Amino acid sequence: MIIISNPIDLSKIVYTSRCSVYRDGVQSIPTGVQTEIEFNAEVYDQDSEFANFRFTPTKAGWYDIKVQGWVGAVGGDKQCHICIYKNAIEKARSADDYSYNYLPGVVSKDLYLDGDTDYVKATIFHNSGVNRDLLTTPGK
Repeated sequence: MIIISNPIDLSKIVYTSRCSVYRDGVQSIPTGVQTEIEFNAEVYDQDSEFANFRFTPTKAGWYDIKVQGWVGAVGGDKQCHICIYKNAIEKARSADDYSYNYLPGVVSKDLYLDGDTDYVKATIFHNSGVNRDLLTTPGK
């Protein structure tokens, strides 16, 4: 599971801030509950802006946010999706995966963050009927 952020304006070729984080270890995701993903490990965090499972940049600008993750064996008639939140508002949601496979949910969104109070977090949802473990692939 990863959140990567960097500015959208490629003409400047300057990164204001960025991080790449993932979940190290098991996180049980209850059925039927939109659950915050508890990222607890970093690949990098350029400006130390990732804490408490959230990215809160200290520089205003546009950020490209990407999240990947899934729970296994949800079932053919069930749902599984991940969401990106800015503050407490859902801004993007992956397509629901109705398969029996372990297909990753992927979602991305360009967001303007004010460099002060705005933060980004990710959530995951499934309704398989039983709790499932969050599956992640660090560093990808």
